[in-house]
Amino acid sequence: MSDMNNYFTYIEQFSKTIDTLATFRHGEIYYTAEDIPIFHFLPFPELSFFEVYVWYNSVCNMVITYEEFVKKNLK
Repeated sequence: MSDMNNYFTYIEQFSKTIDTLATFRHGEIYYTAEDIPIFHFLPFPELSFFEVYVWYNSVCNMVITYEEFVKKNLK
């Protein structure tokens, strides 16, 4: 995923899927992760954004400072 717009599209679609599942009477979601799941950070926007930055750098092998990442993606 070389473009943050793709990531944001993924997150938006994921959110819609979760909203749909929430309408089911006996809906369940099983989630497995090595790290603390990102939704635990959602009450803390700065920490959430930093988690996305770390993930993005590791997945995309991008060399970008956090400050550059914020300027480029936080609007």
